[in-house]
Amino acid sequence: MKVPRTRGAVSGLLIVILGAFAALVPFIGPYFDLSIGSDDAWTWSADRYLFSVLPGSVAVIAGLLIMSTGKRAGGGLGGWFALAAGAWLVVGQSLSLIWQDTPGYGTPLGSDTEQAIALLAYFYATGAAIVALAGFA
Repeated sequence: MKVPRTRGAVSGLLIVILGAFAALVPFIGPYFDLSIGSDDAWTWSADRYLFSVLPGSVAVIAGLLIMSTGKRAGGGLGGWFALAAGAWLVVGQSLSLIWQDTPGYGTPLGSDTEQAIALLAYFYATGAAIVALAGFA
């Protein structure tokens, strides 16, 4: 059965944009006073890879798969990958306490408002939006 092109194209494009944002935000966030753990822009760490770059990259690939497929199976596979990437953005920080003392790559820096915005931008809002779009796709 064919998937309507508009649904896959729009959802896939939004997932690609959100995935790219999730992968890049730890590196560009310090320019906007949104920092978690370190306020150094473009500093690479295993935690940044595991909690931002990896799920963001998976979301980008999933969005491209959703956009490019005309078959329900391909769109479904892309949707599942997007769902997994978004879910990891939402729960990865909390689950990291199983293997390390502090969640993810540290605590947010700045005022209370900046900390809240950083957590939403880096993980929770971005991951929830990807999960919602994966459901639509």
